[in-house]
Amino acid sequence: MGLSLSAQEKTVADSVKITGGIKEVFVAARQQSKQVTIGGGTRKKAMLWPYSIESTMIATHFPWTEEYTATPYLQSITVYTRNKTKAGGTFRLHLYKMDADSLPGEELVPGGIISKAKKGSRATAVSLAEYNLSLPKEGVIVGYEWLMLDENQYAYEVTGTVEGGELKMADKKDRVFTPAPDVYLNDVLVATTYFFSGKWHKLQRNTWARHNGYFIRPAINITLTN
Repeated sequence: MGLSLSAQEKTVADSVKITGGIKEVFVAARQQSKQVTIGGGTRKKAMLWPYSIESTMIATHFPWTEEYTATPYLQSITVYTRNKTKAGGTFRLHLYKMDADSLPGEELVPGGIISKAKKGSRATAVSLAEYNLSLPKEGVIVGYEWLMLDENQYAYEVTGTVEGGELKMADKKDRVFTPAPDVYLNDVLVATTYFFSGKWHKLQRNTWARHNGYFIRPAINITLTN
């Protein structure tokens, strides 16, 4: 007797046999899903962005395009971070629809998703499978939030002041403590990034040394699946 399974279940019955009234069903492994990773985030030639009162959250927009029709579901988010604490590294991700003003609007997972980066520079993957989200036609804006937890605090090594156009480093004992993890940023040619300081603002074109003329984008990728 044959076994009919729906395409949605992604399984195929190899064979079925009846022995002494007992039905034995052999089912093949789940078919591999199609996946595509978007965002282009990388640690190569990247700069670090620590927490500041001007950017308690930083976010970037992932637009929808026709090519994502075959892989419409949000499978996971990968964030490239640096965590210099031993026990800390806890952060929160937010997912927003874009509103009419091209700013973060409705939150797709109310309250966000808390995750943790291990010590060091690494890529941290955060699963979205349980939320059953698809990529909105407006695209999705992914926000990264620093959390002011005691375990997250570390002495930021480039604390200092600018004197005569030069950066004068602070002594280790005078360094500012800031929450980990820091986020890596990549240079891009299109403005897609926002920071939160009471309300959302769009980041302007860079004027810093080798980043001059570029916009910055958090090194965040999304994996889409069918």
